[in-house]
Amino acid sequence: MNLRILIIDDERCIRDSLAIYLTDLGHDVYVSENPSFCSVANKCLCEQTYPCADILLIDQNMPTCKGLEFIREQSLLGCKLQPHHQIIMSGTVSPDMIQDAKELSCQIVQKPFSLAQLEQLIKNLSTNINPNRQLSPAPESWGDRFSWAMLH
Repeated sequence: MNLRILIIDDERCIRDSLAIYLTDLGHDVYVSENPSFCSVANKCLCEQTYPCADILLIDQNMPTCKGLEFIREQSLLGCKLQPHHQIIMSGTVSPDMIQDAKELSCQIVQKPFSLAQLEQLIKNLSTNINPNRQLSPAPESWGDRFSWAMLH
């Protein structure tokens, strides 16, 4: 199944590596170095009727915010993306992070992880996604969908 996946990570090499791999698997991938494009990041209610993505991969430690804080804001401000389809990527996972993720119903994946592990995680999540689901159009603030041309 073709999924819309949003990757937010301040490290370009990680963003691009994940995007290349997931694009090659047939998914529509959008990338950003921070979540500032999202109305939720600006403390505004989500105005989308449907989720804008199937899966969110977000780094925990970015200069502008923490991934768990962003997901917490999403849950408070009406984000339509399923909580268990939001994945925190982190090099260090503490018991507090695990507890926070459990409370938010999101997932944590420890860096470094293999692309095969990521593919399996995406496959597992896709079994819970209706192929006939409706998605809101990708917000213009996201910019363009990831493509090989973005690497040059």
